[in-house]
Amino acid sequence: MTVSRAERHRIAVALKISTAKIVVSYNGIAPSWLTPLPESQTFAYDLIYVSNFVRHKGHRRFLEAIAGTRWRVLFVGADFGERANIVQYAQRLGIDLTIREGLTQEELIAEYDASRIFVFPSELEGFGIPYIEARARGVPVIAQDLPVFRELQELVGGNLVDFDKPDQLKDALSKSLQEPRSRPDLEPFLWPKLARGLLTNLLH
Repeated sequence: MTVSRAERHRIAVALKISTAKIVVSYNGIAPSWLTPLPESQTFAYDLIYVSNFVRHKGHRRFLEAIAGTRWRVLFVGADFGERANIVQYAQRLGIDLTIREGLTQEELIAEYDASRIFVFPSELEGFGIPYIEARARGVPVIAQDLPVFRELQELVGGNLVDFDKPDQLKDALSKSLQEPRSRPDLEPFLWPKLARGLLTNLLH
């Protein structure tokens, strides 16, 4: 069992087995993520990224790509050895960076609601639950062009770019800043529905 069609394909190739032997069951969100969106909002941040501080998550290349802008950035996540380096790098680039960790679900929802765009520059993901969290709060998403993000884009929308191409990223960010908040159908990602689907797969 795995968490996406993209990951199923990767595992099947690596282990030289049929994809038919691998069940896909997405990661999910609680119904509380689907409370009404704010009718009006004063945004504290232009860009939010929710991810642990490890190298392959792409914090550094994202900061490099937006160097010279005045965007307010929020990083949310636990430190796995890279946070101090990221903070120093942002300071050298003159980027307005705020970091938070250990948030409750309610606090995390509030931070999504206070942010204009969610960015996902990770270089490797099996799924990427923050992508779904952001869309649950109606936040436009700009993600690295990875197979799993193509899969999520088909289901809930979002924009895919190459974060190693700053002009492409900045253009996508500028366009997304004009997008109104909108929430796609997230019912397929609710835990009760996912649990029923998984049981059906396992029993057959």
